[in-house]
Amino acid sequence: MTATAAPRLIAERAPDPRLPVARLARLLDRDSATALHPPGDCGVIAVAGRIDGARVIAYCTDATKMGGALGADGARRIVDAIDRAVRDRCPVVGLWHSGGAKLAEGVESMDGVGQMFAAMIRASGRVPQISVVLGPAALGASAVFAWPEAEVAVMGTEAAVGILHRKRLSAVDDEDMRLALRAELVDEHERLAGGVGRALDIGVVDEVIDPADTRRRVAAALAEAAAGRGHHGNIPL
Repeated sequence: MTATAAPRLIAERAPDPRLPVARLARLLDRDSATALHPPGDCGVIAVAGRIDGARVIAYCTDATKMGGALGADGARRIVDAIDRAVRDRCPVVGLWHSGGAKLAEGVESMDGVGQMFAAMIRASGRVPQISVVLGPAALGASAVFAWPEAEVAVMGTEAAVGILHRKRLSAVDDEDMRLALRAELVDEHERLAGGVGRALDIGVVDEVIDPADTRRRVAAALAEAAAGRGHHGNIPL
């Protein structure tokens, strides 16, 4: 379904401000957003729209469904949105609140996430890519903004601790002691890996911004971004 044929987004009645339609409506110019795909339950909405009059492709993960975890279908929507931006020669903006891949889908969801990052690499140097981290997320872009409570990681802290320390936690028989150990491990993991402060220190995030300032900062980044510097390959290893 093409953007012109798809129904326009209606966000004024969104019951939860974390819903993609609500978040995209706050970012884009009023009445400018048109969905790129039919309605679905994959946890991602992608649109064509405008920010301060400039054309953009934008997508947003759904924080209200499994913490925004990405399955294969949602990842494919993001791939399609990024490829569409390259074809249309316009910037792409991603709003991220995702606890990582849907592990219940197994290899298929992991492959989808891999295809998503491959699409980001294909678009690198061709169109500006801007990511705004609203919650837990693993991402890539030419400009990355984060809200103060964001968490930049491959998966959410709770899920990561459950996988990385599964044997250690299962070895504790007392439930209260196991919960205390889990809380300690979560705090440790947040300090070492997932905190937005750490992401800022190592250059994964460019700037931590006030949520109320998101639209203005994204619009300014779009105005400053080069249209593209041409396709390039990976650096030699």
